Amino acid sequence: AVVVITFGMTDTSHDLLLTPTRAAMNDAFLDPEVSELRCAVAGGAGKLVALLCVVAFDTDKAFFASGVVMFLATVMQFL
Repeated sequence: AVVVITFGMTDTSHDLLLTPTRAAMNDAFLDPEVSELRCAVAGGAGKLVALLCVVAFDTDKAFFASGVVMFLATVMQFL
């Protein structure tokens, strides 16, 4: 049950971090397809790594590691 709750929190954090970033990227890039592609790649990579963190670490470490991953996924979108 703890793993499911941790995954749910990670997924919610993912949505809360990337939705405003996606809107900002749509304003920053002239081509909306490029913006959506970058968002999809960063979001997918972040979610995959977060799932791996949930599987590999205990609850506290998975929570903090997935938070760091989501932050890095957001930052990667602007590179």
